[in-house]
Amino acid sequence: MDKRIKFLISILFILASLVFLNSVFADPAALATGSTSVYKVTMNKFELDNGVGSTAVTAFEGTSSTLDIASAPDTNTSVGNFMSGLVVPDGNYSRVKPTASGTFTVAGSVSYLGTTYYTTSTIGSGGGSLPSTVGPAQECTITVTMGTVNWENLPSTVTVTDGTPNYRCRVKFNTSAALGLYDMGGHYELMPQQPDTSMSLIPQ
Repeated sequence: MDKRIKFLISILFILASLVFLNSVFADPAALATGSTSVYKVTMNKFELDNGVGSTAVTAFEGTSSTLDIASAPDTNTSVGNFMSGLVVPDGNYSRVKPTASGTFTVAGSVSYLGTTYYTTSTIGSGGGSLPSTVGPAQECTITVTMGTVNWENLPSTVTVTDGTPNYRCRVKFNTSAALGLYDMGGHYELMPQQPDTSMSLIPQ
């Protein structure tokens, strides 16, 4: 896989996780969180620029294939397939803005006060998965109202020359707390949470 594509794959999902900070699930806090075995998302747009006043580059716009970050937290084939066709011009890039679709498919469970709640395919009145106390977890597709997606600064400015960036990137995804249990006023629902991510930039 092209070096610049490997870099952009990593940056995309590090910053894509930040969209949850502006989602309707950011407040109030979940009663408890648990792990997901499935965490699928589609992307609508991915932009880069070199700061305020610079011209933004749109690397992707449309509806991507489904990307499952829970299936392979270190290297994800579906993410690679999505990004492999993107073309990013040579230049300096200090910010990115990834826009997720707001539709997520998750499967997992949360334990709370001695009871384990599993996702089902049934959507509750609050928009989340109506849980069952009997497993296994079923996949549930949940649509959330996303907030404004802001530009996010990269840890370092990336320079792409002849299609090759001056950094290579390593990234890991952790979905062990990416499912939340919420009290909907008389019943519980399970909803996706922000996954934990870690990244290291290595000069090359």
